[in-house]
Amino acid sequence: EIAFVRTGFGGQRIVINGGAFVFPILHEVIPVNMNTLRLSVRRGREGALITRNRMRVDVAVDFYVRVRQSMEAVANAAQTLGRRTLEPDKLTELIEGKFVDALRLVAAEMTLEDLHEKRGQYIKAIREAVAEDLDKNGLELESVSLSDLDQTNMEYFNPSNAFDAEGL
Repeated sequence: EIAFVRTGFGGQRIVINGGAFVFPILHEVIPVNMNTLRLSVRRGREGALITRNRMRVDVAVDFYVRVRQSMEAVANAAQTLGRRTLEPDKLTELIEGKFVDALRLVAAEMTLEDLHEKRGQYIKAIREAVAEDLDKNGLELESVSLSDLDQTNMEYFNPSNAFDAEGL
């Protein structure tokens, strides 16, 4: 469940299935969680996504990510994420922006009706949008689950906002 990267005397050593001698004065160890983690992203109300037809939409999406099972991926995860792989909340804080950016990007290309009727395409497009960024951190996207999708209440539309005015 846990891999680690040992640095210090003797250079870097990546351990996925096995062990290594670690001398506290000579080595530093960065543990890397190899389990699948669920990272939830919710956008709604004033922070709702804006669709191609200028409607606001509230979404709740769960991203299931894990560190790829390779030496390079574990090294990248240790270097870029550190111990955050052990704490899903801290990991979410770090990479949530990537997920939100992908959600916004894809929603802006689809109408509210498209999001509802073509959920599979929406999810596929999100997966493609985040895959490359996650790979840089040694992560892979196992799956994406769109758990909630609904039009934002009209009270959260701001008539002074050009997008909201057109949506209204």
